[in-house]
Amino acid sequence: MCERLNKPMKEEFFDTAMRKKLYTSLAELQRDLDVWLWYYNSERPHRANTVMEKRPFRRLWLARE
Repeated sequence: MCERLNKPMKEEFFDTAMRKKLYTSLAELQRDLDVWLWYYNSERPHRANTVMEKRPFRRLWLARE
């Protein structure tokens, strides 16, 4: 699963973020990455949605209950 995350993270976050903004600190980059990861896990459509009908965050949350 981690290897599968690498491609969208690179293509959807890093490739665009590095073109749009000049980061002056690692903390600033981490904040933007955290926002993107929240979007990725809670809002972005996933292929698994057609099977489970839930985004990754929702499946994880339900597993806790």
